[in-house]
Amino acid sequence: MLDRCGGLPLALEIVAARMAGGQVSLRRIAERLADRGRMLEEPTAGDRTVRTVLDVGYRTLDARTESLLRKIGFLGRREITVERAAALEGPP
Repeated sequence: MLDRCGGLPLALEIVAARMAGGQVSLRRIAERLADRGRMLEEPTAGDRTVRTVLDVGYRTLDARTESLLRKIGFLGRREITVERAAALEGPP
């Protein structure tokens, strides 16, 4: 399930809450999350999805930080070093 949730703690928390509440089975969640494109929308708890929670945080960023975060996202890696992030940002 960790892989299906992209390793995101929030996604795992939402899935665990749904399972604890008896709302859905692990098998059903795994089937739904097999489509990687649904990972931000599928784990839901009330009106909370991974996408809605991330959107709230993203809207608080300044334009420069938003730009860097998008660049990091394009790399497609789970982890990034400070040095690599600095290289993406370019000269100060």
